[in-house]
Amino acid sequence: MTQETLRKLWITLAILTLVVMINIHGSTQKSDFALIIKLPIELKFDGELTREAYAVHGMRFFALFFWLVPFLAVYHAKRSSGSASEAFPFRLLDIEPRSRPGKWVQGIAFVVLICLPLLTAIHLWRIVVGMQVCQHVSNALVNCADIWSRPVNAGPWDDTYRLANWGPTYDPLVEPVLAVILTAVSVYLTLRLVIEMRRAGSRPVATGNTPAEPITTSVT
Repeated sequence: MTQETLRKLWITLAILTLVVMINIHGSTQKSDFALIIKLPIELKFDGELTREAYAVHGMRFFALFFWLVPFLAVYHAKRSSGSASEAFPFRLLDIEPRSRPGKWVQGIAFVVLICLPLLTAIHLWRIVVGMQVCQHVSNALVNCADIWSRPVNAGPWDDTYRLANWGPTYDPLVEPVLAVILTAVSVYLTLRLVIEMRRAGSRPVATGNTPAEPITTSVT
């Protein structure tokens, strides 16, 4: 895969992730603002969802998909050389990443496409850890407790646990542990990205194969 193809793949995934996270963040605040991207498929939540339900779905999306954004960026940076700003896979028109304006553009893109989703995840996580999860027994919710409690040995795909107030199905202990692990992976890859960008800046620019000097002969 060429660097150009990798950048196209990365920017597509990064923008889609950013749009979803911003929309979910706004939904937890009951905001009417939403970013819309026309796609062959539609990701849409029920307008009647509670704040906690949006937070649960947002953390699921973040944990499952966001780690790919810094992962691909790390892969791009490891194949780059000559400039830390050029190692970041964002490109805006024909602005040279090594130039002064280019460095500002790359820095802003890093904050928006990498840092903002992480900050949104922190916001969603603060909502999730304060939730109550209840056992679903005979069309009733009983034995409500926090997300780290699991009094019944239920399977991860059944309807044993739901959020209080008849929210979505949520598997306590299992889901938060997986979310913490995958979020930690995302944070690690983000830190690794910064390191690889610095390393790229210290590597000499790859110039490719230089043509051999012509052989000259002199006749005396």
